[in-house]
Amino acid sequence: MAIFVAALAYFRPKPWLVREIDERLRRSVPSDLNPDRTIGVPIRRGHKCIGHSVQGSAAGELDCPPLSTYLDAVQSIIRFDPLIENVIVTSEDKNACNGLLQLLKKEVPDLRIVLNVGDVQQGTGSGSKLEQYEEGANNADVIASALTSMHMHLRARYFVVTTKSTFVVDIGKNTNDFGSFARTGCGNNFD
Repeated sequence: MAIFVAALAYFRPKPWLVREIDERLRRSVPSDLNPDRTIGVPIRRGHKCIGHSVQGSAAGELDCPPLSTYLDAVQSIIRFDPLIENVIVTSEDKNACNGLLQLLKKEVPDLRIVLNVGDVQQGTGSGSKLEQYEEGANNADVIASALTSMHMHLRARYFVVTTKSTFVVDIGKNTNDFGSFARTGCGNNFD
């Protein structure tokens, strides 16, 4: 799914998809959101995690960190840049998203949380077998949800991600050349 979504970024989406993404963005992103004061947290979970229990999905490829590690990273960025006021949280896994929301509300209550309104959160990176994950969802909803999340995260200055996802602050245990670079915070130490 991630490869498919990335490929769509290079092609012109159909007019219905453009309208759907635009509508979802209007419902999700506050009009006064300042990207310079925003952290993006796209949580990879479900089928991505080694040892997952998602039926019908391939083996995981990521040693998924606990949600408290995402919280720690958000708090580190806030210490580095105390003007942060927003955090965009998305995930294909509803439980991971809700779990981080609870942590953020408890530990950083002044931070405004921005969510992908109407996100499918089907639990996998795939649009197949949706009926077993999310009632009433279809493949078009999954694509619109994923692309909306991607567009939302384009409105963030900082990101908390894993090396098997995107870039900037790596909080995972996986190692590769990019992860080593990302752990340095691009030359800045956030702690």
